[in-house]
Amino acid sequence: MLADDTSTRHVVVWRKSLYTPLGLAIGLTLVGIAFSRGSPLPVPESAAPGPGIGYPLDLPVFPEAQPVSLAAAQGASGGVLILPHAANASAANIQQVWLNSTYDEVEIYFASGLRLLESPAPQQTQATIQAEWELAVQQNDGASQLQTINGTTAFVTARDYPGNGQCGTPGVDCIPPSQNPSDVALILDGTFVELSADWPLDQVITVADTLSTG
Repeated sequence: MLADDTSTRHVVVWRKSLYTPLGLAIGLTLVGIAFSRGSPLPVPESAAPGPGIGYPLDLPVFPEAQPVSLAAAQGASGGVLILPHAANASAANIQQVWLNSTYDEVEIYFASGLRLLESPAPQQTQATIQAEWELAVQQNDGASQLQTINGTTAFVTARDYPGNGQCGTPGVDCIPPSQNPSDVALILDGTFVELSADWPLDQVITVADTLSTG
């Protein structure tokens, strides 16, 4: 490797919603444009527009998602949805619901600014998922971590990663500052659930702890 050969990459967020139609995990989605040894890698087409992936939070991740009622979304999910039961995020303050039939995904935006993505869990063993999450934590250089939330392992990412401070250092990977929402992803009762909000991470975790089918 040349002395001035560096790699620029962005914070990754675990997102089951970016699996391929065949169920093969893309898994690690890139915030903004990532560069590997100077070669640009485009953001997946399904990424929402904005300063970073996931923005704006009040629009669906997938452009083909259609607005529906909560009852319709529940029907498409077999009659059951996992929802938060917090003062700032519950069935009582849902502002918009979308259904993405292509990916069997429900997207819910709450008036408080929280977005929930929900879909069937990937057909992978827990060990495989855990290994992919651990890899993502390593790639995020401290921006993400694994944490026990709601009785299960969750992949969490704090908002607005400040960067690793290595940009411009020859021979060292650069992760620049990123505008990204706080994000919590976990699997409950065979369902993948992701919560994103432009809040401090601990507030999103507090809501995630209230997730249930009740």
